[in-house]
Amino acid sequence: MAKLTKTEVKQIKHLLMAGKKTYDEIGKKYEVSSGLIGHIATDRAGKKVEVAGWKAFLATRNQWKPARKKAFSVTRSKIEKAKRALQEKRTKMKKVRDARSKRKGSAKPAAAAAAA
Repeated sequence: MAKLTKTEVKQIKHLLMAGKKTYDEIGKKYEVSSGLIGHIATDRAGKKVEVAGWKAFLATRNQWKPARKKAFSVTRSKIEKAKRALQEKRTKMKKVRDARSKRKGSAKPAAAAAAA
C-alpha cells in the first residue's frame, strides 16, 4: 500500500518547485520521511505523477547542483605503490621476528646451562 496518493505527490512537487519549504517540513506535513521527499525531488519516486513544469524544474535544478566527485580513483601506479609498501612492511616484520627468535634462542641454552 502506498503512503502517498497521487494528489499528495503532486502537491509535494509543487511545494518543491516553489522552494519555500525544506524536505523535513514537507515530510512532517505529509507524515513521511524527508528521505522520501528527497526521492520525489530527484524523481526516484513519483515518476508517474505528471506535474506541469516538473521536467523543466529538474533540468534547471541539475544545472546548479554541483557534480559529485569520485570518492577515489585507482590507478596502476597507486596499486604498485601500495604493493611496495605492503612488501616493505612484511620484510620489516620478518626482520623483527627473526631478531626476537635469535634472542630467545640464545637465552634458552644459557638458562639450561645454569640449571644444570
